[in-house]
Amino acid sequence: MNNSASGFPNDPGIPISGSMGLDYKWQNGWLAGVAVTEGYVNPTFSLGGGYTQNQASLNLYTGYRDHQWWGNLIASAGWLHDTSDRQVPIGITIQPNNGTTNGYDLSLAGEFGYEFHMPILIGHGDKAAFAHGPVVGLILQQARIDGFTESGSFTSLSFADQIRNSKVSVLGYQANLDWGSWDSFAQVAWDHEFDRLDRMVTASLTTTTAPSYSMPAVVLGRDWATATVGTQLKINASWSGLASFTAQLGQQYVTNYGGLVGLNYAFGQEPTSPIVYKN
Repeated sequence: MNNSASGFPNDPGIPISGSMGLDYKWQNGWLAGVAVTEGYVNPTFSLGGGYTQNQASLNLYTGYRDHQWWGNLIASAGWLHDTSDRQVPIGITIQPNNGTTNGYDLSLAGEFGYEFHMPILIGHGDKAAFAHGPVVGLILQQARIDGFTESGSFTSLSFADQIRNSKVSVLGYQANLDWGSWDSFAQVAWDHEFDRLDRMVTASLTTTTAPSYSMPAVVLGRDWATATVGTQLKINASWSGLASFTAQLGQQYVTNYGGLVGLNYAFGQEPTSPIVYKN
């Protein structure tokens, strides 16, 4: 959900996506896998209309654990298809403006950390494994939307290509409680954007000859906090389920929160905790 800056319309939306993947874990602590993801979001404009974005992506990931040290790396390539419906009130009329375009989304995310392990007693002599420690990460991303021309009315515009680069650092702390069939976790992190924020959007009129003009895109905050809580249930030796909730707090003009539900099947071994990352 995006809370608008002054002069920009609201565009709240609920993205929905699903993933399916396969990974393999070696006895030396390495894990590698591949997953495909299909996503969809349909935000609406406060003045009417909205846009639809469909994304299909291929994700490659690897992770490593050596006693108390751990790390993971995820590379993702996504293909975007956007359809827009921008409505402009002119007097007592509503002028429709429709367009369609494509794009891509490339990202590379890595995290590593260290865990302090300590056994604890719960209830009637039951034992649980408790681990906690710092997390450091970096997320690199480039998203591009191809230029497109609207049609439908005299208010239609032609937009140039748009590119957004992002370099976000992650510094946080996480905790994990492994108690019987339950494996619960929580993480809080401070995120900082290093890339430029002064991106411009260039448009041209389609019904008359005139120079193109540029306006600044919404400038979001450089710093924000992210909190994630979740649990994994080991159903049996092969099946496990996962549920988590994530909230992004404190970023200028943005309110972002979401949930994840997953199911994991391990061939011939105990299921492993999945790699969970932010996009």
